[in-house]
Amino acid sequence: MTQREQVKLEVMMEQLLEMKQDITELKDRILDPTVGLIVETNKNTWYRKENEILLKEIPELVQFKKSTLRILWLVVTSIIALGIKVIFLKS
Repeated sequence: MTQREQVKLEVMMEQLLEMKQDITELKDRILDPTVGLIVETNKNTWYRKENEILLKEIPELVQFKKSTLRILWLVVTSIIALGIKVIFLKS
Protein backbone atom coordinates (compact mmCIF):
# COMPACT_ATOMS: atom_id res chain seq x y z
CA MET A 1 0.00 0.00 0.00
CA THR A 2 1.37 3.37 -0.97
CA GLN A 3 1.65 6.38 1.30
CA ARG A 4 -1.13 8.16 -0.60
CA GLU A 5 -3.50 5.21 -0.22
CA GLN A 6 -2.64 5.02 3.47
CA VAL A 7 -3.56 8.70 3.96
CA LYS A 8 -6.84 8.24 2.09
CA LEU A 9 -7.66 5.22 4.24
CA GLU A 10 -6.95 7.18 7.44
CA VAL A 11 -9.15 10.06 6.27
CA MET A 12 -11.94 7.61 5.47
CA MET A 13 -11.61 6.03 8.91
CA GLU A 14 -11.81 9.45 10.60
CA GLN A 15 -14.90 10.34 8.59
CA LEU A 16 -16.44 6.97 9.42
CA LEU A 17 -15.84 7.57 13.14
CA GLU A 18 -17.42 11.03 12.88
CA MET A 19 -20.45 9.55 11.15
CA LYS A 20 -20.71 6.92 13.87
CA GLN A 21 -20.63 9.63 16.56
CA ASP A 22 -23.30 11.64 14.72
CA ILE A 23 -25.54 8.59 14.42
CA THR A 24 -25.06 7.85 18.12
CA GLU A 25 -26.02 11.43 19.02
CA LEU A 26 -29.12 11.26 16.82
CA LYS A 27 -30.11 7.93 18.34
CA ASP A 28 -29.69 9.37 21.84
CA ARG A 29 -31.84 12.39 20.96
CA ILE A 30 -34.58 10.25 19.48
CA LEU A 31 -34.63 7.67 22.25
CA ASP A 32 -34.07 10.02 25.19
CA PRO A 33 -36.66 8.98 27.82
CA THR A 34 -37.38 12.55 28.94
CA VAL A 35 -37.47 14.69 25.78
CA GLY A 36 -36.89 12.28 22.92
CA LEU A 37 -38.87 12.23 19.72
CA ILE A 38 -40.73 9.06 20.68
CA VAL A 39 -41.69 10.52 24.06
CA GLU A 40 -42.97 13.72 22.44
CA THR A 41 -44.96 11.71 19.91
CA ASN A 42 -46.52 9.66 22.70
CA LYS A 43 -47.37 12.84 24.63
CA ASN A 44 -49.02 14.30 21.53
CA THR A 45 -51.04 11.14 20.96
CA TRP A 46 -52.13 11.05 24.61
CA TYR A 47 -53.16 14.73 24.49
CA ARG A 48 -55.23 14.21 21.34
CA LYS A 49 -56.97 11.17 22.81
CA GLU A 50 -57.72 12.99 26.06
CA ASN A 51 -59.12 16.07 24.30
CA GLU A 52 -60.99 14.25 21.55
CA ILE A 53 -64.13 14.26 23.71
CA LEU A 54 -63.83 17.99 24.26
CA LEU A 55 -63.38 18.61 20.55
CA LYS A 56 -66.56 16.68 19.84
CA GLU A 57 -68.44 18.84 22.35
CA ILE A 58 -67.50 22.14 20.70
CA PRO A 59 -70.19 22.00 17.95
CA GLU A 60 -72.77 21.18 20.61
CA LEU A 61 -71.67 24.20 22.64
CA VAL A 62 -71.90 26.45 19.58
CA GLN A 63 -75.43 25.22 18.90
CA PHE A 64 -76.37 25.75 22.56
CA LYS A 65 -75.01 29.29 22.40
CA LYS A 66 -77.03 30.07 19.27
CA SER A 67 -80.21 28.70 20.81
CA THR A 68 -79.64 30.58 24.06
CA LEU A 69 -79.05 33.85 22.21
CA ARG A 70 -82.26 33.40 20.21
CA ILE A 71 -84.27 32.76 23.37
CA LEU A 72 -82.61 35.71 25.12
CA TRP A 73 -83.46 38.04 22.22
CA LEU A 74 -87.03 36.76 22.28
CA VAL A 75 -87.33 37.42 26.04
CA VAL A 76 -85.74 40.89 25.82
CA THR A 77 -87.92 41.87 22.87
CA SER A 78 -91.04 40.65 24.69
CA ILE A 79 -90.18 42.64 27.82
CA ILE A 80 -89.58 45.78 25.77
CA ALA A 81 -92.85 45.28 23.90
CA LEU A 82 -94.75 44.78 27.18
CA GLY A 83 -93.12 47.89 28.60
CA ILE A 84 -94.12 49.96 25.60
CA LYS A 85 -97.67 48.58 25.77
CA VAL A 86 -97.95 49.48 29.47
CA ILE A 87 -96.68 53.00 28.79
CA PHE A 88 -99.15 53.61 25.92
CA LEU A 89 -102.10 52.11 27.84
CA LYS A 90 -101.56 54.48 30.79
CA SER A 91 -101.43 57.49 28.50
